[in-house]
Amino acid sequence: MAVCTCQMCDKQVASSDAYCLHEPKGEKPGCYRCNQCNKLQSRIYRARGTVDWPSKEAKLAFFQQHSALAGNDLKKELENTLSQVEKGRIIDKDDQDIEWLDEVDLKTRYADKPQQLKSIMEKAATREHPTRGVTLYADITFKTLHSQAFELETEAKRKVISYDVVKAAKKVKQEKQEGQEKQEGGEPLARNARPLATGQRARLVKIEQKLDQVKEDYKQFADYQQDPYLSNFLPALLVQTAEKNIAEVDAALAELPVVLTEGWVGDFKNVLERASAAAEAGQTSNQMVLDMVQMATTMQGKAKH
Repeated sequence: MAVCTCQMCDKQVASSDAYCLHEPKGEKPGCYRCNQCNKLQSRIYRARGTVDWPSKEAKLAFFQQHSALAGNDLKKELENTLSQVEKGRIIDKDDQDIEWLDEVDLKTRYADKPQQLKSIMEKAATREHPTRGVTLYADITFKTLHSQAFELETEAKRKVISYDVVKAAKKVKQEKQEGQEKQEGGEPLARNARPLATGQRARLVKIEQKLDQVKEDYKQFADYQQDPYLSNFLPALLVQTAEKNIAEVDAALAELPVVLTEGWVGDFKNVLERASAAAEAGQTSNQMVLDMVQMATTMQGKAKH
């Protein structure tokens, strides 16, 4: 039975229980995630997005110790492991201002500073003036640009975090007039405009998680395009379709957080249809890319034998 090493938890698992990120190429080993770590990585991405781990050791320990975490428990543990601390730092940048002077001008400028004159004559960079036929010496002054900046440093830190319970959107008192609703300013809303019900909110959260996974899977697409061998098996039309579909996924991912805010009022059915269509299209094109890559990998393996 073939075994591989998970790049996340560093454990050896059967290849059948792992997700292949990159096939072995020549002497370069393959890259794998065990199924548990692959699922945990997806849950972490949905909970927090991209994570800047304090160190490789911290990341390894997290994946080894918390493979089963999900939901609020996962969020709490991430907050316990990671926090962002704003630290002020002063930036000083020196700009050199060089004036090229001949020996006579230097002696005039430094008439009352003989030691400095001597040092310049001995150490300064020199050049020949193209028309005057004299040696010029670099007389350097400095201008310091002083500014205050802030950087975010990620550090391992334990702290107690309180979480607000997400409540269902409050029901909005509706005034109906000729089959339409009115919003606060008196402007009519669309016929199907409503606040989100609890069940509708749950369905949108679920489709948002699916969109996140589609986006995560699409990231492998860029790696395939960079591979000289695999890129030959990706038709231009498939590439264009995949890029178009992921643009729709991005649009849906940008819209859903707004829709899920408390107090949003709109056409739930319309939003759900757009987001579902984007997720299905993205998943389909991702699968087509994966099928082509697997076919190419199989052919490459046969060619080697």
